[in-house]
Amino acid sequence: MASRYTRTKVLCKVIVRPMKYWVPGTDVVKEILRTYRDKLKSGDIIVVSDKALSIAYGSIYDEKTIRVDKITKALTFIVSRIFWARLMQGFFQMIHYEY
Repeated sequence: MASRYTRTKVLCKVIVRPMKYWVPGTDVVKEILRTYRDKLKSGDIIVVSDKALSIAYGSIYDEKTIRVDKITKALTFIVSRIFWARLMQGFFQMIHYEY
């Protein structure tokens, strides 16, 4: 009986080249092609960090420009320090570590 699963070899290469910092409005495809044109072949997969893409597409904000009021600070403290801390504490108490 023939197996319905086939084996495929995949060759992975990591190629890192310096690029200029992306600012909002950067043409991502143009920059990638400019930098890696001599290394890319049809069918290649390119991995780009989500942070770099967010900056290029203008989805990241400079936190210094956002004004935060006291209510927001208090709610952030309650959620991040108290709620999540207790939730994670309970989660880690349920886990039994074996060494």
